[in-house]
Amino acid sequence: MRRLQGGALCVWSLTNAIHVMDANPILLTEDAASETCDLLLQHLLHWQGLKQECDAMGQKRWKLRPKHHTLEKIMFFTQATRLNPRCLATWQDESYLGKIKKIGTHCHSGNVMQRIFQRLILNWSQRWMETKRHANHAELNGRS
Repeated sequence: MRRLQGGALCVWSLTNAIHVMDANPILLTEDAASETCDLLLQHLLHWQGLKQECDAMGQKRWKLRPKHHTLEKIMFFTQATRLNPRCLATWQDESYLGKIKKIGTHCHSGNVMQRIFQRLILNWSQRWMETKRHANHAELNGRS
């Protein structure tokens, strides 16, 4: 039961931190910055507590991930500057660069730049059409 509550607190604190960041402009007020940092700290501490508890029981759960170190840096940066991390975040850049690299490795070096952009546009078009198709399907089934 205690681990369930700890897990719920992890999710709750991170969700509320994101909610506070989403509801504010690029420069946070003192209160919003403080609340965001407190919620991020709660998330990290509860996660760490769950990890230690599971380690003591010999269970391989709640392993700390490298992103938690980044989250801690974001928390300290927000505390020092009051800049909203949601307005500055580039969390998806690594996976996006991975996609570009994967496309580029399959192209001839003579026209790699042109082909990367052509294939990216093609990929975006396919994703857009799939999203549109799912939206139409949901609308036909009475779901919004």
